[in-house]
Amino acid sequence: MALSSRVPLTGREEPASSSNKAVADADAAEAGALEVYSAEFWAYVEELLEDLWHGKVQTIHRVMDLSAAEAASFWRVYTSYEKEIFELGDRRVDLVQRFVTAQNGGSLDEALAKELATEWFKLEFSRLKILRKYHRILSEELSAVLAAQFGKIEHRFSVLVNLVLASKLPLVEPRVAVAAGFTRGEE
Repeated sequence: MALSSRVPLTGREEPASSSNKAVADADAAEAGALEVYSAEFWAYVEELLEDLWHGKVQTIHRVMDLSAAEAASFWRVYTSYEKEIFELGDRRVDLVQRFVTAQNGGSLDEALAKELATEWFKLEFSRLKILRKYHRILSEELSAVLAAQFGKIEHRFSVLVNLVLASKLPLVEPRVAVAAGFTRGEE
């Protein structure tokens, strides 16, 4: 889909009409600002998708432009990194499946929501810890610049995976809070 054919995030094609010129001008300014954000957002998403299209390995080759000696060292380290990240990914898939099953089955209560949130934060912390570990190793074995390139590539693919995942997951339904005896406005 071409960038120009995307609908702005405001959901409107033009500002709402108003007899009050100030309100109409504010609506127009808001719509314009959100359209710019929308264009920037979609440009970023399209760039990420292009990277995915070329594949992660091809992206690494293209961006990092490693010499033969650097490539030998890098791919040895990267293989270890991928093993750790994939193991973490398996745990993440299990967590997502537990959430979706509970959400769709109506069994997501306060206790399970807290447990799932705690596990999600542990997974995110572990992912960053692994990335930091391999960034340090690559900095020591190759260079800080190559380690930074690696970190940037990993970040871009992580953002893409998170974007796709978030678009597919249901939101937590309000019935969980109601079932626990909470209503909106209570602290």
